[in-house]
Amino acid sequence: MSLDEDPIKATKVAYALRALLIQHAAVYREMARRLDLGPNDLTAIQHLAENPDLGPAELSRRLGITTASATALLDRMENLGHLRREPNQKDRRRLTITITPQAMNALLTVLKPVIEEIDLVAAEFSAEEQETIIKFLKKATDSWRKYS
Repeated sequence: MSLDEDPIKATKVAYALRALLIQHAAVYREMARRLDLGPNDLTAIQHLAENPDLGPAELSRRLGITTASATALLDRMENLGHLRREPNQKDRRRLTITITPQAMNALLTVLKPVIEEIDLVAAEFSAEEQETIIKFLKKATDSWRKYS
C-alpha cells in the first residue's frame, strides 16, 4: 500500500516506520529459522539475555503465553541445551534461568551482521542526527507500550 492509498493518512514517518517493522519481522523469522528456533523461543532468549533475573512467570507474561506454555517452552529449550534452570541463590522458591554459552554464541553469530549493517547505516548520519534518531525511536517505543 502506498502513502497515497493509506485510508488512515499516516505521515511519511509512520509509513517508513511501518516498512521497517515489516522488514524487522521478516529478519526475525529468518534469524529464528537459522537458529532452528520458533519465534517465541527466540523472543524468550532475547528477554533472558536482557533480563538475567527473569523468572518463568515473568517470562510467560512478556511472551503473552500461559505459565504452563512457558514451562513447556523452557523444558524444550533446556532439553536442546539452550538454557539451564537452577534454584535462585537469593530466593530458593524461584528459579534462575541462564542462557548457555553455546546458545548465546549462536545468537550473537546471527545478530552480528544485522547489527553491523545498522551501524553502517547510522554512520551515514552526523552524531547530532543520530541523537535525534535515537530520541525519536525511544519516544516511538514508549508511545507504543500502551498497546502491548
